[in-house]
Amino acid sequence: MSFAIRPAADAVLRAYGAVRANTTYDIQDTIVVASTGRGGSTWLTEILATLPGYTVLWEPLHLGNNPACEDHGFDWQNYIPRGAAAPSRRAYLQQLLTGENLSTQILTSLEFRPSRLLQPAGGYLVKFVNANMMLPWITDTFPVSAVLMIRHPCAVVASQMKHGAWGHVTKDEITVPNKLFERYPHLPSVYESIEAQEEVLAFEWALQTYVPLQADPPRPWFLTSYEDLVVNGPSVVESMFEHLGHPVPDAAYEQLHVPSATSSDRLQQREGTERLRTWRERLSPQQADRILSVARDVGVTCYDNSLRPDHEALGAMTARDE
Repeated sequence: MSFAIRPAADAVLRAYGAVRANTTYDIQDTIVVASTGRGGSTWLTEILATLPGYTVLWEPLHLGNNPACEDHGFDWQNYIPRGAAAPSRRAYLQQLLTGENLSTQILTSLEFRPSRLLQPAGGYLVKFVNANMMLPWITDTFPVSAVLMIRHPCAVVASQMKHGAWGHVTKDEITVPNKLFERYPHLPSVYESIEAQEEVLAFEWALQTYVPLQADPPRPWFLTSYEDLVVNGPSVVESMFEHLGHPVPDAAYEQLHVPSATSSDRLQQREGTERLRTWRERLSPQQADRILSVARDVGVTCYDNSLRPDHEALGAMTARDE
């Protein structure tokens, strides 16, 4: 979109979003998609975006997409413990989740179809790669539906290192909220032990994965893994849409076979389990071992050198007090 017309478009979107949010929109129609960066969230969102009338809100807590979120206390990584008041962040998330502050920045994606905004039965599909650690608080605070997808740490870290956008991330630049270290006292010693770039990225991945998986019940989100979506796509899609209370659109099955708009060229050329092997070609055995060691030290035990998660270990992680 031309920078010349963007201010006018933003004004129209804000006015429309504010009126709709305060009159006809029901926040229960909002679906939150949570994952880590390079965790497959674009592909998952594209599958869910086949829901009739749904509009994708693209990374509204990304400081580059939406710098205003920083004024309300958000950072590159975000953690809000259950039970916290967090009034400023709560008020701002209410606006985001109801589309009250629409803009070209958070609607600029390959999935944006302006006509969908005008469909009264449509909802918002809000994609986040920096909200995993506050997902329990979000689902406690707002009557939204949610999907959480995890992915093998070696695959995520290998993709982040190749992508380049994480090249600047160092140990000193990790934005770990103090309250997170207070809530999980074993984390500071893990943080002190990391050194290599892949360990730093693995630590971030592990925090984003550990916190929601360790949340006390209720955990009202639908949990899946990228690996299961690759290998058992139709079954995962059917369970996911059933959880969300929607019939599965035919286009959702078709989207399973379409690489995401942000996937690598190599990944786009592969099908099925072959898509899961890429990290083994990009990482040395020593790098993979370091990544998995950090994940285990943080407390994520459902991934090892296998290509898919250990579902028994994953079940043990999420079975607390059920």
